[in-house]
Amino acid sequence: MINIATSLHRLLVTGISLSLITQKILPTTSFSNDIPSPKFNFGPASKRAPLLHGVEAPGVPMKPGGKYNDPQSVPNAAVQEWITYMKENDVKRTLCLLKPDELSCYADPGYESLLSDAGIRPTVVNVFEEGSRDECLRAYEEAVAAGEKVAVHCSGGEGRTGLV
Repeated sequence: MINIATSLHRLLVTGISLSLITQKILPTTSFSNDIPSPKFNFGPASKRAPLLHGVEAPGVPMKPGGKYNDPQSVPNAAVQEWITYMKENDVKRTLCLLKPDELSCYADPGYESLLSDAGIRPTVVNVFEEGSRDECLRAYEEAVAAGEKVAVHCSGGEGRTGLV
């Protein structure tokens, strides 16, 4: 069975190939930096999946040169601000794609406890483990069955999040 990490590798290899081709075919294409990013990089994944949204993790842990790369370094205040924004956007569930070492960046009582206490149901899936695809699908299907918006995130909401 192919797991998400294997799929991500294939996507990255394909993306690099497409990027090289695109650079040769469309070398003058540019994108405007005038459009501001939404808070926490929050946005819908697709018109076909209206309950699914991508977002960066609270505090954006484990980024090269980042502020919160040490265990217990993401303060609860950063998580609470993120939770408030999720609730303002009617998010009822999260699908967290952080690895255990990335989750250790959150101060006690930790990511899952803070979200649960705030009424948001977290599901944590390590996408580098076998069976992760099925876990992600199950979490999404449960959210859809309940009619609840789910926010999917890795650290920055760009890599693993985009794959899911």
